Amino acid sequence: MRLMIWIHSHPTARWWQPIRKNTCAASSTKSFRSRQIRYTNPEAHYIPRSYKDMESVLGISLGTRQVGIAILRNNELVDWHLRSFPAQWSKNKLKKIIGEIDTLIHDHSVKIIAVKIPGMLPSFRGFTQLIGALNVLLERKGIKAEYYTLTDIQEHFSPEKKIYKDTIAAVLTDKHPELLTIYSKGKEKRDRYYGKIFDAVAAACLLQQEPNLDRK
Repeated sequence: MRLMIWIHSHPTARWWQPIRKNTCAASSTKSFRSRQIRYTNPEAHYIPRSYKDMESVLGISLGTRQVGIAILRNNELVDWHLRSFPAQWSKNKLKKIIGEIDTLIHDHSVKIIAVKIPGMLPSFRGFTQLIGALNVLLERKGIKAEYYTLTDIQEHFSPEKKIYKDTIAAVLTDKHPELLTIYSKGKEKRDRYYGKIFDAVAAACLLQQEPNLDRK
């Protein structure tokens, strides 16, 4: 079952402030360039700007310390990487995360987004603020978002029986061989370092295959 979340902030509040229920807001977003964020995956790939007119789906595995990113264009994986935000939670850190997502939307002409979230939303106030700020950004840009849990992804890849993240990563690597390097590293070191990348790719694949999805 797909989980939908809509959280908005007060009209007079800035979008990085604590989120309150049943209110809405619009605000401007300042884009933060890549030099302000520590890149944790040197193998990140970027699509040439000549393809910007083609439909792009942005997959995000959301977190307050790490954010997995995947860009699918016409079922082709064109960008995948991990962003790390190691500092303590603050307004400035929230602005950096949202600014990075804003830049991705602009650079890839994204019109629809798949967000992988935990099955049980963390009680940590920072995560609630992050979800709320993301929704305000997307509403302001007129971009649709679908939210998926691990259970949604598992049921998509294996409706009959439960499978685990390692199996999903193997299926995605078979479909997108360009992921083989990070898959092999993660398997060899028994490290979940790249797990959020696969979560982002899985969410984007799920969204792109959704039947009867209104993308307008």
